[in-house]
Amino acid sequence: MEVTFTVDGLPIAKPRMTQRDRFLPRKCVSQYWAWAEQVRLAARQAMPGQLYDGPSDHPFMLSCNFRFEIPASWSKAKRYRASNERLAHTQRPDLKNLLASIEDALNKIIWRDDSQIVVLGRSTKSWAATSGVTVHLETVTPADVFLSSQKDGPRAPTARVRRVK
Repeated sequence: MEVTFTVDGLPIAKPRMTQRDRFLPRKCVSQYWAWAEQVRLAARQAMPGQLYDGPSDHPFMLSCNFRFEIPASWSKAKRYRASNERLAHTQRPDLKNLLASIEDALNKIIWRDDSQIVVLGRSTKSWAATSGVTVHLETVTPADVFLSSQKDGPRAPTARVRRVK
C-alpha cells in the first residue's frame, strides 16, 4: 500500500505535554491538537476507501517534506535565496519533533502504533511560498528493510582515539 497526501497550513511540532495540559491546555498544545486533526482528516481522505479496514499491522516507511512560508519581512535578496532552495530552514521547529507530530497523529488511523515505522525515508524541511507538509507512506517487507540497511555496504571500522595525558 502506498499513500501520499498533503496538509496545508503551518506545520506544528509535537510539544512536551504535562498533566496540566489535559485540563488547562497551553496555546502550543491546542495548536498541536488542531494540526493533528488536520493530518488525520487528510490521511483518511487519501486512503483508498475500498481497501481501508482500520489501522494496519504492516511495517511502514515514512517520508515527509515540511514547507514553511518565507517571511515577508525578509529582504528581496534573502527571499530569493530561500525560494531557490539556496537557504536551508535551520530554525525551529526541529525536524525530529515535526516527524513526531505526524507519527503520533496517524496512530490508530494508518498504523496501530508508530513503532511500526521501520524506515524513515528522506524527510526535509524547507522554505516555500506556502506552508504545509507532504507525507508519503509505504508498506515495506522485511526483505526491503534488510536490503536498505545493506545498501551502503559494510561499515568501515572506526579508528579509536586515545587520550594523551
